[in-house]
Amino acid sequence: MYVNFSFEQEEIVFSSFNDIALVMAYAGTGKSFTLKHFIKNKPFATFLYFVYNASMRKDAEKSFKGITNVKSTTFHGIAFAGEGKEYQVRLDKEEELKAFDLVRFITRKDIDPEAKSYYAHILLKVLRDFTASAENIKEYKNKHKRRFTLGDIQDQDALAYALGKLSIVWEEIIQKGKQTLPFEHDFYLKLFQLAKYKLNYDYILVDEAQDISPVMMDIVLRQKSSKKIFVGDSFQQIYSWRGAINSLDYIRQHFSPSVYFLSQSFRCPPKVAWLANMVIQKAGATKEFVGVASPAPITKQTTYIARTNGGLFGFCAENIDKKIYFVGGIRGYNFSDLLDIQNLISNKHEFIRNDFIASFPDFKSLLKYSKEMKDVSLIGTIGIVLKYMKHNIYSLVKELKEAATTNIKEADIVVTTAHKSKGLEWSQVELLDDFPFSSEEKMARCDMGEELRLLYVSITRAMGSVKLPESILEFLEMDGMNSEYKGTASLGMMEEQGEEVTGIGGEDKVLLAPCVICGNGEVYHHGSKVFCVSCDFSLKINRVSGFFSNFKKEVSQEESIAVLEEILTSGTHSAKGLISKKGRPFKKDIIVKKDATYGWGLSFLT
Repeated sequence: MYVNFSFEQEEIVFSSFNDIALVMAYAGTGKSFTLKHFIKNKPFATFLYFVYNASMRKDAEKSFKGITNVKSTTFHGIAFAGEGKEYQVRLDKEEELKAFDLVRFITRKDIDPEAKSYYAHILLKVLRDFTASAENIKEYKNKHKRRFTLGDIQDQDALAYALGKLSIVWEEIIQKGKQTLPFEHDFYLKLFQLAKYKLNYDYILVDEAQDISPVMMDIVLRQKSSKKIFVGDSFQQIYSWRGAINSLDYIRQHFSPSVYFLSQSFRCPPKVAWLANMVIQKAGATKEFVGVASPAPITKQTTYIARTNGGLFGFCAENIDKKIYFVGGIRGYNFSDLLDIQNLISNKHEFIRNDFIASFPDFKSLLKYSKEMKDVSLIGTIGIVLKYMKHNIYSLVKELKEAATTNIKEADIVVTTAHKSKGLEWSQVELLDDFPFSSEEKMARCDMGEELRLLYVSITRAMGSVKLPESILEFLEMDGMNSEYKGTASLGMMEEQGEEVTGIGGEDKVLLAPCVICGNGEVYHHGSKVFCVSCDFSLKINRVSGFFSNFKKEVSQEESIAVLEEILTSGTHSAKGLISKKGRPFKKDIIVKKDATYGWGLSFLT
């Protein structure tokens, strides 16, 4: 049967190369279709096809149905058969190694108890870097014994100490007797690589090669009797924080591969591709991304893509009256972390469920860690907590779970993050305004290469139209106010998402009084609101002013605050004899109370 290939696809399907080939495939350019026909064109060769995750493996098996000379697997899948099954009992516990688990290895006497958590975090980062590396433990330590940095970590003392503890921790992890530490899937993958297994196939194909780690790349490159094809998109590398490197660029620099391109997108129409080009050109692209698809029909449903879980929470909180479909399920967005950070701020460690957050002695330590690690997601989550502290985060999370639907067809809106959107596509896409492109200060605090790639991934999910917030349009040097690409989505109270987090009680917040409503927190005045940092008490100043104006009293905002302070410090939620602007006392008690429909407000005691 005749198959209509593009020029680029035809060049790959009928290609012949010596050892290594690279296929540089932009988003939606038909790489699976091309690889399928490459395999069909060689019926007498054997193929091992590595995909990124289990869902992609199922898709590959469906695509290759009836083709018997190919085996689809993940790196972890093939490593489990060789090494992982020995650790099945520990894997069944589904435990993740936390910094909290490593605190007991921090034994140096000059490290005070509060700093031990920080050193444990560094040790965990070094361990994960080792398991993702191509070296054995001796090679890794020799290579890095004079290392001064690890990613964004500049603490030489902590890094040197962690490197010295690495062998002890690794040996305890891989022992098969006493089970003292959690065992993760990446650990048996490392054992598989260290054992130097031979894979007996004529061809080994690696999909999503831009996101594989050095340990995965080493497993493939050591197969000298196999021809190797690495397929991916350098501009979709978004998992460097997991230890992934861009193997496409690495192989191109260190070997002499045959290089092929897939640049025509059958997903994105020209208008979407034009935007995507503007992004990848800023990231150094030299090959044009061409959109050849017809725009998908307009539907009633829009998919909203956020940069962070925190930004997504802010948007969903403003759309809680809608049916919301969370891509991958709502549990995957870690909204419970918001509650844990709030409990950390309130020193309620006993209610914290996330061991990572619980490992910090106080909120300041968590804040310091987020900045030192330049963890955009964590900083965003902290920002959300501080913005919503004056509300009841627990109630908001509960309402979001009630608004969530598992049936995408009945949803009013679809929501996801940039990371979770990868590999998916929708007719209409709109990006939320929590990407860090709104100021030079925010951009300086992040890895701009990674942020540009996340932006490119998000834009290229669109089959019909894509809308962007004003900040991103201006970053792309477009008219943010009048562009046809301008979106309308609002993050509500997150109007300054990503701003520098200074913590509770900063100079922009004025402490009024202890909160007599919950008895635990303190009431602050900030902007147009007064709020408690521990409970859900929150009252707009204009409500106070409006309350007094109903009785024809001209009370200034400052006096309104003073009135509210007196009410809150009374100990009974009420106060007698309050003085108006004209000096006349009120004759009734004024109380703070909560209405089931309208929330917190003021009223007369009856």
